[in-house]
Amino acid sequence: SYENIIHWENNMAYFNPIKSFQWGNIYNINTGRGIAEQNIINSYNENVNFRGVKQTNINFDNLSFQVSCTFDTNSLQFNLNFNNSYQANITFKNGIQYNLTFINSYRIDSLITDSTQSYLTFNNSSQASLVIGGNSLQSYLTFDYSLQNVITINDSSVQENIILLNNSYQENIIINNNSFQANLTFNNSSFQNDITVIGVSQQSILVFDNSYQQSIYFIKAIQTK
Repeated sequence: SYENIIHWENNMAYFNPIKSFQWGNIYNINTGRGIAEQNIINSYNENVNFRGVKQTNINFDNLSFQVSCTFDTNSLQFNLNFNNSYQANITFKNGIQYNLTFINSYRIDSLITDSTQSYLTFNNSSQASLVIGGNSLQSYLTFDYSLQNVITINDSSVQENIILLNNSYQENIIINNNSFQANLTFNNSSFQNDITVIGVSQQSILVFDNSYQQSIYFIKAIQTK
């Protein structure tokens, strides 16, 4: 809108308002039209009337971002790349998110419920303030010189197949209510710190190579292997 352009021009002068745009088409399986194939550089995009059906092949570069999006039943988001950018306040309800890459970027304040999030790569980046709930799955994440912290895994949810490399770490993790964390590999001075496992939950199959784990608390829960 005109008002948004004025806001970015007057209050966020380091952005170029000419590069902002609106895209209001929901994804149509038959026509192949919808929100996809976008390159967002030093800019923002406003998706008007987007219903969270499908969003794919989007590049965020140089202080660009995606914020406050809700993806509802049977929705998809995949093939997104963030370079010196960020994603924040993203909610998935019975949806799928996969193939996201973060380079010198971060992801914060997200909720996935009855959903799947997989194949995320973080390079000199972070993921923070994430809730994995309602029988959800987060899997196949790689952290290289990166971190994941303030994570809650609850309500029969799973986090598995996580690789932390080169001084990466997980911190402030709560695993609760019949949930579990499994198949984690820590390499080259990576670590896990301040983990709480509660109530019929478990942590299993952790591999440490020149790495360590500390401040782990189990309350009516178990750790194996």
